[in-house]
Amino acid sequence: MRSWLLQYWKLLAGAVALIWPAKDAILSILDWRGRYDAAIQTYHDLGGWPAVIGLILSPPPWFPMLAALVGVGMILWHFKIRGIMAQTLNQDKDAKNGSTNALPRPESIVKENLPGLSLHTVLRLPAPSGSSRFPIMDWKTNRNAVAAFYISASNRFTFAVTDTYGETYSLELPLGTDGIPINRRFYLMAEIGISGRSTEIRIGVDGKVLAERTLPFSVDLGDRQWRRPHFNFDPLKRDPSMNNGIVMDEIGYWSFSLTERSWAELKRDYYQKKFDFQIA
Repeated sequence: MRSWLLQYWKLLAGAVALIWPAKDAILSILDWRGRYDAAIQTYHDLGGWPAVIGLILSPPPWFPMLAALVGVGMILWHFKIRGIMAQTLNQDKDAKNGSTNALPRPESIVKENLPGLSLHTVLRLPAPSGSSRFPIMDWKTNRNAVAAFYISASNRFTFAVTDTYGETYSLELPLGTDGIPINRRFYLMAEIGISGRSTEIRIGVDGKVLAERTLPFSVDLGDRQWRRPHFNFDPLKRDPSMNNGIVMDEIGYWSFSLTERSWAELKRDYYQKKFDFQIA
């Protein structure tokens, strides 16, 4: 019981502070005619507006507003400290939802979601044909943080994140059966999640995480207001021979990482059903 009170005392204090303004509001709504009649009668009996104002504004006029502000403030404080509100994800006060294209928004389990970026797409990539970097797509924020996907000159699929200071952190996978499939459609998941003390980067293929990297510090992505992605191909074209060898069937992204449960539900309830291929 004591631990429960220590955990929720701010929520309880805020709720108690709201009792008085809530009571006054309910009474005012239910007894508006009585208040009106009493005000008119008092006005005529006592003569003048001071008595009417005194009757209506009892308790003192500052008390309900102050109590309401204190109550709302305590409740919001509780939610921020506990990390229950979706926009205060794991020690971050301003995480906001990213945009999606056709995908349903997954269920959020707030205590595990991290602000950052979560990309989910179904696409087909060509075999590399040259010795230079082959860009696929990238995102930028309003403060010029960048999340980019490309095939490197050494023929590795690369997810690179550049922070607001111009520093880049990357995660790579080989091309082929042990990494990123070539010349077949597959489901790609790539995420960066930022907590107060570390940064998680991971890549998944067909529902299975194949590469992960943990940085012992928080990468600064600024406001994480990701603009529309820039593609090195036309996402609407279906003929790979006219589209740099790339075909994309679906893409969605959010400005926070998904929990394992949310990702499992997204894989099972959306990608596996819509695209009818086996997902881990």
